[in-house]
Amino acid sequence: MEEERARRPGVGLTSLIDVIFLLIVFFMLVSSFDRLQLLPLATGGSAESAPQAEPLILRLAADGGFAGGAEDEARIAAAIAAERPIVLRIGTGVAVQQGLDALDRLREAGAASAALQPEARQ
Repeated sequence: MEEERARRPGVGLTSLIDVIFLLIVFFMLVSSFDRLQLLPLATGGSAESAPQAEPLILRLAADGGFAGGAEDEARIAAAIAAERPIVLRIGTGVAVQQGLDALDRLREAGAASAALQPEARQ
């Protein structure tokens, strides 16, 4: 019986280490190293609350800027001064990260309420 135990091969750790290494490499490649942050979520108010001003709707260009250029910049400044909400519409050619960067720029400029909205498909 002792001869049988001596002949049985043990569990090979080499293959286990290889699999663990591949998993580590996989998760390193698919994970994002960007700083994660929470986005504020605007919830609906009560029925008794005062109606808000109509939002300023802007279109985000594929390069991450505003489609209206300098005209949009002036409209943004007026909307921030009037505390109007701002809605950024993103088309199919715009990356979500560009939309989030534009939201950050609006909040840094003093926008109290800004949101992303996908453009309607035609």
